[in-house]
Amino acid sequence: KSLQHLYLHVLFLRDVHAGAAFHARQVDLYAEFAPSKLLPFLQQSSHYNLQAALKTCERANLVRETVFILSRMGSQRAALRLVLGKLGDMEHALRFVRDQGDPDLTSELLAHALQSPALASDLLHHLAGHDDVLQPSQVLRQLPAGMAVPNLRDRISRIMADCLQQRDLAASCARIVDQEANELSAKLFRARRGSVCPVLPGSTCDSPRHGTMGDAASRPRGISPGSNATSNGSPPSGAASSPAVYSGGTNAHGVLQSSRAAAAGAAHAAAGVFLVNRGERMSDGPGTAQQTETISSTSSQR
Repeated sequence: KSLQHLYLHVLFLRDVHAGAAFHARQVDLYAEFAPSKLLPFLQQSSHYNLQAALKTCERANLVRETVFILSRMGSQRAALRLVLGKLGDMEHALRFVRDQGDPDLTSELLAHALQSPALASDLLHHLAGHDDVLQPSQVLRQLPAGMAVPNLRDRISRIMADCLQQRDLAASCARIVDQEANELSAKLFRARRGSVCPVLPGSTCDSPRHGTMGDAASRPRGISPGSNATSNGSPPSGAASSPAVYSGGTNAHGVLQSSRAAAAGAAHAAAGVFLVNRGERMSDGPGTAQQTETISSTSSQR
């Protein structure tokens, strides 16, 4: 039997499923020759009968293994009572309740702990690291009146210190998150601000990474870079009288000069209209034909 146990154990370490047909036999062999290795075997294997394994563990008085098999069979209450009764391990009981995630088990654990001052003190001692299972305030509120809990002041001091430590840790995490958020926000702002490349007089922005002032999205429809035509195909006003060339927005200085030339052309046109109107009003007086001819020739030259 000893050689059989060693062989099956080495086989199980190499391949969990290799000797699946002998796992039921291995439960008895582990219980007899290596009880400390039985629990890891039960946790990794599923090729054994739960009822037979439960009888083997109960016969060998293996409490932790029995608790695991009971929980696997769905008897969590019996497993918790076994932990609190035979093991008397409050920390193990808290871990078991947390792993199961059953509120009824939490209530049963609290009811069992309030039966004696020693169990209540032990529960308060281990709640510092298991407050996700049971809140210390809940235990303190339900303590029976007049119960003399051993080391109650030390238990409460430890709980308060743990709460303060968690509060400081949460505040530090919040500050780190705020700092990282501010840094990312500033980085995003810089990236968006640099998406439009500023163009100085006499320079162009040809970087492919940024949307420039002269790209297709910023040009008026019908205008291509370097063309002198407006959106309706005609040259800008005053283009003939100004040396500036309309470059479709690729050169800010050129656009400014074109705008000034257009304004000058409009002013000349308005002056011509004014002189023509004035000539019409003076048509009743002497020399009307001569004045009209002079005004017309002056307007055409301008």
